[in-house]
Amino acid sequence: MIDRNGLSTVAIRKQEEQRKRQQQRIDYALSKMPVNATKVATDEVSFTQKHYKSMSDALAEVRKNTSTHQDTTQVVRPYSSGFHK
Repeated sequence: MIDRNGLSTVAIRKQEEQRKRQQQRIDYALSKMPVNATKVATDEVSFTQKHYKSMSDALAEVRKNTSTHQDTTQVVRPYSSGFHK
């Protein structure tokens, strides 16, 4: 009554039951795993990409207006020679 690799039929049956139980555990664990657990970073839009997109949209909106404002960056001292002519 000796079968494969010198094991008895009882030992072979025991090994097959252990393999079957192990496979059932794996199948159960995989069935309970959430679907979104396999997401990778490339599936998500990064903050940097969203930020660049929103800033470029904002700049495009601002550049539509061609009106300019008076240049107030040049500070002139009130009693300088160029102020009172």
